[in-house]
Parts: sequence; structure tokens; C-alpha cells
Amino acid sequence: MKNLSLSCTSIFYLLVGPVIYISNNPFVVSATFIFLFIFSLLSLYALRSDLMADIRKVKLHPKLLLLFIVMLALAFVITYISNSLLLPNNYTSQNQQVVNSSLLSPNLLIKTLSFLSSILVAPIMESIIFQYGVQRNLAIKISTFTHSKIFTTLLSATITFAIFFLFHSPSLSLNDLIYYSFLLFFCLFYGLSNDNLLLTIIFHMGWNLL
Repeated sequence: MKNLSLSCTSIFYLLVGPVIYISNNPFVVSATFIFLFIFSLLSLYALRSDLMADIRKVKLHPKLLLLFIVMLALAFVITYISNSLLLPNNYTSQNQQVVNSSLLSPNLLIKTLSFLSSILVAPIMESIIFQYGVQRNLAIKISTFTHSKIFTTLLSATITFAIFFLFHSPSLSLNDLIYYSFLLFFCLFYGLSNDNLLLTIIFHMGWNLL
């Protein structure tokens, strides 16, 4: 039942989510945000036992918080350096341009809901879809062929990153690959934190706030 509900909410998000950033109609944006926000809360509720277990993991292993800080800092520094050295000045992917345009909309309602979607709905739903749904199951499959935890983590993170990247950049340009390299840190953190979905969601939220 849990997997079915998560699958339905995930498909709904993937199909409807972009409407928030594409539409200029305040009513459409508002309705879409409300539905997505409700679906994200329902998804969290369906995963409540997993999230409570994640909290217990942090209490038992406080070093997870140190890993969180280190990985977020590394993501910021490495992404900043790679973007500065390898991308044209002020480069922004086409997908990000659409998001930015809604965040800079003269309509206050659209601007506010786009911002809330970026820091709340997107991190929750994308972490559930790509980390909990894709990466976790990939790691389970890969672990049946190898006893190497490091290999399992790296391979599942790399494959998930590729899928994550395709979702954000259908154009598959090299510049976009460099621009979205930060997505790999989401995947690596999830694997290195022993599949801590709660911290991964917060990691994603923190990045989107930067």
C-alpha cells in the first residue's frame, strides 16, 4: 500500500510539478502548489516510520550531522569552482532559467509559491523519488552481486545521478552536466548516510536555499 501511494504521488509530481514554474496564471499556480504540497505531506506520512528511524540513526550516530555539514560545504565549494572554471560567465541551464523566471515574477503570489515549491515540495518529492525510490532499490540490487559497500554506494549514486540529471536537463548538454554536478552530492550523501532520507531532504532544502 505504501509503495503504491508513493508511486502515485511521484508520478503526479513528475507530470504536474513543472506547471508551477511554467504557468503565468496565479490560479493555476496556486491550485498546482496546493495539490503538490498536500501530496508531499501524504508522502511523508506514508514514510513516517522510515523518517522516525532516520531520527534514531542521527541520535545513535551524531557523526551523521558532521557528514551533513562536510558534504554540503564540499558540494558548494566544488560546484562553485567547477562552474567558475568550466562554464561561460553567468551560465544557467534552460531548466533553471524557467525556474528563475517564476521566482522573479512581478506577481507576488506566483513568486511566493514558486519559492515555497523550490525549498519545500521539490526537495521532499525529488528525494523520495530519486533517493528512496531509485537509489535505495538500486543499492539493494547491486549488493546482491558484490559485498563491497563502497562499490555499491558509488555505483548506485552514479546511476541515480544520471537519471536525476536527465530529469533536470533533457538536452544532455555538457554545460548542463557540469552545472548540475551538485546533484551527485545528493546521491552520495544519501548512500554515505546509510540511506537517511530525512537528512537527504534537509540537505536538498539547504542547497536550494543557497
